[in-house]
Amino acid sequence: MEVTEKTTIIDALNLMKIRLSHAIAGNHREWSGRNKFCFNRIFMIYGDEKKNFGEVIHREKNRLKKKMPLDQGHVFFMPYNADLEFYFRPDMPIIAFHFNLELFPGRDLFENFADCVMQKDTENSINAVLSAMQHSSSVASASLVMAEILKICSPLLESSLSDMRQVELMRTKYRAVIEAMEQEDCAGTSVKELALKSGVHRDSLSKAFASDMGIPLKKYMQQCILSKATHKLLYSKNNLKTIAAQLGFANEQYFCMFFKKLTGQSPDVFRKKLPGS
Repeated sequence: MEVTEKTTIIDALNLMKIRLSHAIAGNHREWSGRNKFCFNRIFMIYGDEKKNFGEVIHREKNRLKKKMPLDQGHVFFMPYNADLEFYFRPDMPIIAFHFNLELFPGRDLFENFADCVMQKDTENSINAVLSAMQHSSSVASASLVMAEILKICSPLLESSLSDMRQVELMRTKYRAVIEAMEQEDCAGTSVKELALKSGVHRDSLSKAFASDMGIPLKKYMQQCILSKATHKLLYSKNNLKTIAAQLGFANEQYFCMFFKKLTGQSPDVFRKKLPGS
């Protein structure tokens, strides 16, 4: 076999970003609830007793799509924006990760992935991750956890490596948009401001972005803001006024109106949807 440089692999690895927002390990209390979040989730139910600790129900348009028993020795993947119902039995031994996997900032690779996946742990991955989580102060442990997350995700990914060149071109073309939306206070940014930074008319920018990315620019901006808002609501103890200011909203009221319009619920109600909240 001739030695060749695999540039598509290089491009993919250099562009790919995993953004981990939540990682826990231990015995979870009894809990039930339903939620829908703009990130992916992985559960690992550890232990060798083959006990059942509840179930996850995946719904689509309020109809039952799939039931997954939370059995020991199994790994569960739940994609971005899946509508999920949970029933946790007392002292459930769980490892859980919440994360986004992106090539283009703000666009999760599982954004249009429709299925939840349950698989038996045949490679002792759960014990390896549990050990790493128990020694989480080392870089080696963090690297192992990242590798296991990617190993679970990789068979599910549908993007072709031939798309990498296009992604790189889009990241260059819309660099001003990306840089603005990666700022914490991006809610105060308008399409007009992005157009000025990009050196084009606002209508031209909006039309080109929608054509290239398959999503209206305004909707993309809203998704980026919502992702940041979700993270702050779930994983910080800051009040709504502080979060609104951090995100760049003029006041708490505007933030609450924005959030309810996009999610159908107030930030306070949404905040209670995470187990343990």
